[in-house]
Amino acid sequence: MIYLLEKEKEKEKERLRLLEKYEEVVLKTKKDFIKAGWEELKSSTKNYWILAINKKEISDSTIAMIIYFLPKTEEPVFTPEKYFYSRGKIGYSLQDKKTNYTNDQTRWWIFECNNKRYIQAPTQNKSNEIYFNDWISRHPIVYRSQYNVKTEIIDNDALIKKALRFLDDRKNWKKPKEKTGGQIMFDYACPNKKISNLPLFSLMKNQYTIKKIRIF
Repeated sequence: MIYLLEKEKEKEKERLRLLEKYEEVVLKTKKDFIKAGWEELKSSTKNYWILAINKKEISDSTIAMIIYFLPKTEEPVFTPEKYFYSRGKIGYSLQDKKTNYTNDQTRWWIFECNNKRYIQAPTQNKSNEIYFNDWISRHPIVYRSQYNVKTEIIDNDALIKKALRFLDDRKNWKKPKEKTGGQIMFDYACPNKKISNLPLFSLMKNQYTIKKIRIF
């Protein structure tokens, strides 16, 4: 037990050292993203700043947006100008090595406000002819184009509904838990359905009348 506590102390000491080391460059990068139109989600996690862009309603009470988790303890590898550049195969650049699925610019985060859940959609599912990134990126109004001439309007709503039906039974939907990055993202996506943080005093006051709430 003592060994584990010492381990945790060492990890936290190293985290604080890295926070201080990269603070200036990370804050400058965050400022650059905000200038470029990204929104800073006012709370942040212990190790990341959470930034969002292209927030849009794609269906009734369903919000999509792109999220960037900017590490606080590392040298930033993305700039606003290059974030949406195509990235090559893993291993070809520092950006590729530092890109995991959470910071994949082709994968939209989907928030169902009424159901209080969220998921990061795949880029596409070719076998089912579903193209999440293309359909969400061009929403809401899309024209077919041939030889640079707009013709008919594509029913993009119907395509997105097809995509959401496909996602509906996926097991990797998450519920936003209080005081987590999930809550921060959900509250920003769905401001009218925020996950409340009840103060401890309020919980104690109601512990005899609301049996489902537990203090410990």
